[in-house]
Amino acid sequence: MQKENFTEVMKDLQGYFKSGERKAIYNACENLRDRVLIRLLWKTGRRVGEILMLKVGDINFQDRHILWNIEKKKKPTKRIKPIDDFTLKLLKSYIESEGLQAFDKVINISRQRVFQIVRDRAAKVGIYYVGTKRPHPHHFRHSFAIDMVKRSTSAGDIRKVQQILEHSNLGTTESYLQFGSEDLREMIEQEDD
Repeated sequence: MQKENFTEVMKDLQGYFKSGERKAIYNACENLRDRVLIRLLWKTGRRVGEILMLKVGDINFQDRHILWNIEKKKKPTKRIKPIDDFTLKLLKSYIESEGLQAFDKVINISRQRVFQIVRDRAAKVGIYYVGTKRPHPHHFRHSFAIDMVKRSTSAGDIRKVQQILEHSNLGTTESYLQFGSEDLREMIEQEDD
């Protein structure tokens, strides 16, 4: 079963946003809710279902972390993950503007609506395909993972990425070590410094 999951990830790895595309999608958002949604997808690497389960009370503004309900095949689990300051400020602004309470969901829309928002905002900036597929929320997760792996400087960093993404199998995380020809060219060209 784990091998099939690994194979699925490997097949879909061509599907990730290139440099600047996530920011362009974020900037194309026309309302605060959509900005919060895209920012959470972009900066946390969380799955759509995990973002849709997020409640206001799960956010710790003082300690700068979120208690996420992690979707696991065996059983759901809760994990604390750090969050960047800008995303926290955006969340706070949105929660206050909507008058949300601790028990309220931060983003109270359907999965289908999330897919629609991602596709609409991506199309607005001229992104119609990511790899061979139409843009979808999981492309943000792949992009997040690839960014994290690119910044890794040691094998221990890959383990940290595994923990952030909550992959059960390190092999799934290691699959993000597969880079496209553009990425390899970028690395080769940087070697001249």
